[in-house]
Amino acid sequence: MKRIFISHNTQDKTVADIFVDFLIAVGVSREEIFCSSLPGNNVMENITVEIRESLDNSEINVIILSNYYYQSAYCLNEAGIIWYKQASTIIIGLPEITINNMQGFINKDYMIRHLNNSDDIYAIIDCITKNLNLTNVSHQVINTEATKLIRKYNDFLDNKKIEFSNNRLISNMDLAGISTDDEKIILYYMITKGVRKTSKNDILGWLQKKEIFNVDINNGFDLISSLGNSKYENDCLELDITYFRKYTNQKDNYLIALRPTVLNHCEPVSNKFISLWERNIFSDEFKLFLLYIIENKISKLGDRWKANYEINSLTVWVNENSFPLSIAKKYGEYLNVLIINKLVYESEWTSYGNPREYTIYDSLQVLLFDKKFPFYSELQELKKKIEIPF
Repeated sequence: MKRIFISHNTQDKTVADIFVDFLIAVGVSREEIFCSSLPGNNVMENITVEIRESLDNSEINVIILSNYYYQSAYCLNEAGIIWYKQASTIIIGLPEITINNMQGFINKDYMIRHLNNSDDIYAIIDCITKNLNLTNVSHQVINTEATKLIRKYNDFLDNKKIEFSNNRLISNMDLAGISTDDEKIILYYMITKGVRKTSKNDILGWLQKKEIFNVDINNGFDLISSLGNSKYENDCLELDITYFRKYTNQKDNYLIALRPTVLNHCEPVSNKFISLWERNIFSDEFKLFLLYIIENKISKLGDRWKANYEINSLTVWVNENSFPLSIAKKYGEYLNVLIINKLVYESEWTSYGNPREYTIYDSLQVLLFDKKFPFYSELQELKKKIEIPF
């Protein structure tokens, strides 16, 4: 059984591996550790069954926080689940992370531990030995392995400094003419994809997939079109070839320079949903509608003429559970709650450009469909209370 779960971004694999080596050296079995860097734990974009089971069973959760971690909606999904589990949690911060720039639910309420600080390392091992009941670990072994851990971690930081020095960040002069967040985020997309031509729909789909908000695509396209011979026509942007070569020839450096702006606009919708729930924004009937979504694993919701199918399906579910038919009749009202609170996005349109289908954001799907959905017991209690009025 995986008793320790280590959540980290793949860009921080070296740090995760160093930490795992330390845990094994002080007596933790490799079989008790889930870390995506370990052989066999190949993690892509979705929270797999194995990962969910490991999160469910873990007694200690370790999060390795970095700028890369905050950039990943996938990592932030894991962090949200860890926050809800309320198991023992250890936060390891890379140098760029401080209590002042922590984001989301894993915030300054948590103590940040550093792997080149002996006091922090001893606090980490104390937490682990107590929670896992490791009684045969000698102080001499801990001291020796702590010293090795500090040395390895400092070597890692030194190498990163050298890498940073050899690949210096793009200066402000190199980003001259790129001043707004809209431009920077669109440029980040184009550099990442390696394309110099893109459409509004391409950008919009990417923003929705990555859950990046408050970006004015029209403004960004208009401003970028002023660079050299760039063009903005028919909702498509074509970047000047000279600028494209300039950005892509130093792709990594430009992405590093632009990434903080992207990160500032990235917010997992699952976090917003949790906040809305805890503020009692949702009515009891709407919560039952959410239960319908959960039990039927519904990711897309129809509008206009496509709403009829969902209303019929909801009606069947209502009858099967002996709920008031009024719940099914309010489908449009429930969909509007999701739209207003930006928990769904438009994914299909009529020939007149009106939305006829909405999709639930990925991070919210992960939260809703997880067998450990944090509010599931509350939904079950609510389900018992609802009766057909006579």
